[in-house]
Amino acid sequence: MTSNPNSSYTSYSQFFEYWQNNTGYLSLSSLQHGSCYRIFARNAEVGIWDADYEGFLIARFKLGPEPYLFYELHWDSCADHGTVKPVEKLCDGPLHFQGEAERTSTDEQQLIDFLLDAEQRYPLIAGRDSIGEKRESAVRFLQHLQRKKPAV
Repeated sequence: MTSNPNSSYTSYSQFFEYWQNNTGYLSLSSLQHGSCYRIFARNAEVGIWDADYEGFLIARFKLGPEPYLFYELHWDSCADHGTVKPVEKLCDGPLHFQGEAERTSTDEQQLIDFLLDAEQRYPLIAGRDSIGEKRESAVRFLQHLQRKKPAV
């Protein structure tokens, strides 16, 4: 478990610039199914590795303040659609991590809670509220779409 991962980053743009073209990320074969990782990805900073899917399960905010579970693929698992470069293992994942088909709605909420908690426990940048930023952005995006929606 990492106690203070990436403490050398002072801004998200610094992290982004470093990892955008970096090839020193963790390989598919080095990842442990069900473990939680710091990731360089489009929609999250932490994710749980699902070896069966060759992707990371993340808590994603898109439309409104509530996150939902979403998969992003490892950079090397799909040439056209891989969007995640795993940076480091943060901690063990939930004890009973189950694949998508076996999950109940309770399981899904527990996974969301785990992922949000992990992002707060292992902030990319000390003092930054990444979850609050994502939530606010998703609310603004929803409001933008609602303003554009034609009246019926």
